[in-house]
Amino acid sequence: MANESAGNAEKVENQREDEETFNMKMWYTPLPPKFGGVDIDQYDLATILRKAQKYSMDDTWNERQWVLYAMLFRCSNLVLLHSWWERIWTIQEGACPPNAPIFYFHGHTFSFDDFIAAVSIVTRLTSDKDKHAAGQRDRIHKVLGNGEIWKVIYPLMVSQPGLLRQGPLLLYYRRGLERERRNNVKSLKALLVMAETYRSTDPRDKIFALQSLLPTCTGLLINVDYDERCEGVFRRTTARYYNDDPEFYLLGMFRFWFESPLSAKEPIGPSWVLDFTYNDASFRGSRLSEDKATLDGFISENRLSNLQPRRDEGYPRFCTPRVLFCTGCCVDRISMVNHIPRFSDQQTLSPFVASILLSIQVLNVREALLGLPITVDFGNQKNIPFISLVNFFMMQDKEPPELDYRDRDELATARNQELAGKPIFITAKGLVGIATAPIEPGDFLSWLHDSPIFLILREVKVAGSSSDDERQHRIVARAVVNDKLLHNVRDIKTLVDSTPSRHFKII
Repeated sequence: MANESAGNAEKVENQREDEETFNMKMWYTPLPPKFGGVDIDQYDLATILRKAQKYSMDDTWNERQWVLYAMLFRCSNLVLLHSWWERIWTIQEGACPPNAPIFYFHGHTFSFDDFIAAVSIVTRLTSDKDKHAAGQRDRIHKVLGNGEIWKVIYPLMVSQPGLLRQGPLLLYYRRGLERERRNNVKSLKALLVMAETYRSTDPRDKIFALQSLLPTCTGLLINVDYDERCEGVFRRTTARYYNDDPEFYLLGMFRFWFESPLSAKEPIGPSWVLDFTYNDASFRGSRLSEDKATLDGFISENRLSNLQPRRDEGYPRFCTPRVLFCTGCCVDRISMVNHIPRFSDQQTLSPFVASILLSIQVLNVREALLGLPITVDFGNQKNIPFISLVNFFMMQDKEPPELDYRDRDELATARNQELAGKPIFITAKGLVGIATAPIEPGDFLSWLHDSPIFLILREVKVAGSSSDDERQHRIVARAVVNDKLLHNVRDIKTLVDSTPSRHFKII
């Protein structure tokens, strides 16, 4: 598609796209011929851009201007939806050579500078921070009326794929001038965040390709060695991140190595090693992806942003090739573990609720712990905790808007396909949570200081140990907790803040 590699005109596989989430059928449906009276090929981005640039974005937008912007908007997103952007070798192909890529798209060519200009216009067009653009969007119906142009443009505007929210990493490395780059893109953490959806045939190439984008003095610290196992490369990268960054931000994005399918082929080392192969959690929360939400996305969406950073300055975080030394707290001990069942379609909402609550064998335990009534009557305000629990099993933070019972059953069934078989747990204080990997009673629901998520830790017995400083733990799962079911505690922040800090040696 770029750098003298011609792209195909037809729809291609893309890791971030799926028809339910981004309404791909609409995006790939061609615009009507001579749309809005504009006789330009809808895939000729350079010509569309030139025509659009003849208008001032600061004036009142007319019908023709809206048509050109819509064409530019659609064409830019189609370019971004191409799988080329998600292959890690595009970093080396597009960012490193002195000459910027030339794009070949549907029989047309355009320069990287043209694409940057198009993205800049589209970004402003959709920005909530740009008051002028927001005002123009408010007036769009008055300008276009209820005609055919409105029927085409409006669905595009309200169901955009959202890929411009986090533009491809290459965009930040081909803008030309150093002053136009984001300074934080020079850090390893920022590169890992921005390359989360990039893939490579050899997983190690994801790290080795990012090495070329770091400042020379920093990039040389990444040893490019294809004789080293993938786990070893990811281990060194994870350890370096832990030692360099003051936060555990990446824990809310990537899985651990022991959760990765790759771990079946290579020995599992320390439990704190992250799997950088691929992550789409930021696209898979319930607020963005409807029935395509995943547990990874749900965990990422429910980051613990209200917990204040804490650090024992006398015990700084430090990571060796084998041990992560850090601080945190054991919030509670897990007292019961079961697994979310797989259930068939339900005819009404009430049997569905009862099916979940009873089949996980939690009801009697929850009644004893929390004093909750055994009922599924949604007209009773006392049942708010039960409604909260059902929404939690649907990975839905809030009540889904405008859903009747049938729609809710369909949504619940789709979410259940993702969660079926996952461990569900209850702690001694009555916290209910879902874990990403097998756990056992006696494990600890824990929070590492500055982490955006909860972790499940398991103590590893060390012969002769008698103090916290000598105890060791392994991470056995990530977890999300329903904070609306606390007993005699105001909120999760109060509970965590009241829990004493301690030192951890995580192996």
